[in-house]
Amino acid sequence: MSLEIGLTEGPINTQYAPLAALCALYQAQNRLKPLVQVQIPMKKRVFSPADKLQQVLLCMLAGCETLSEVNSRLKSENLLAGVWGWSRFADQATLSRLLDVLTLKQIEHLRQATTAIWKAHSLTMRHDWRGYLWLDFDLSGLPCSPRAEKSQKGYFSGKKRHRASASPGQCGQIPGDGLVGYLSGQPAYDDRGGAEVEQFRNDKGGLGLEARRKHRFLGQKGYILLTDLAHNLLADFYHNALLDSPFADYGPKRIVRDLLATPGQLTFDHDSGKLVRVELLSLKQFSGDLAICLKRYCFGP
Repeated sequence: MSLEIGLTEGPINTQYAPLAALCALYQAQNRLKPLVQVQIPMKKRVFSPADKLQQVLLCMLAGCETLSEVNSRLKSENLLAGVWGWSRFADQATLSRLLDVLTLKQIEHLRQATTAIWKAHSLTMRHDWRGYLWLDFDLSGLPCSPRAEKSQKGYFSGKKRHRASASPGQCGQIPGDGLVGYLSGQPAYDDRGGAEVEQFRNDKGGLGLEARRKHRFLGQKGYILLTDLAHNLLADFYHNALLDSPFADYGPKRIVRDLLATPGQLTFDHDSGKLVRVELLSLKQFSGDLAICLKRYCFGP
């Protein structure tokens, strides 16, 4: 990938210079290509369904807690959109309609696509199985509106009168055959150490999972699958770029808020239209260290 990464004192033309560098890398590697396989019967006027799925994903990486923030945060980011060959970002209503029309078949295709993307860069797939792989399950539910499709009252540890999805195994609801084991293990789950709880809290808070709610149940499923993909992309960026850096203690929330949302200057090749240089605003704290991390991630150590 022919991309230069440096610093600038100004002027700037984007608020998401590091995110633009990641987008250029994803595009060069065709990392999000499996999303094209999700066939959604919608009219293509400006954006294809795959373009819209990518934009929902990018709005999460840009720190938008809800789709409504796309209009205020990304509508003016024409150069960031240009990294993907788009003239602009879609309106939030367009992205919302995409999630509303998802069917069970398309949800399964989306699950297969997101799984294919993260498996190619998963640390678990490269785990040394001579040792243990410790797993922790987040049994906390995702609250939803009383008007949401299939919502019903659910169990939330330490909380009362919260509602969750009524579908088995999704959004806090437990299948009947697993209910006994779930309830018997709940006290131990509530009393376990706080490190894992903090990790889940950072993940949900950093990617706004609890704030993203759709009235349609399948739309909410699509939200969760794309949020899961955003989490895995951030995890790959962390382990390959930030682990041995001043940002080693950053969780998803700080990565999205303090690193990816760094202003800068984007330069495109006049003939090919491809992004050729990303410059981070030098006045921004830690921009020099972040530029080193981006070079390590994009070009290797």
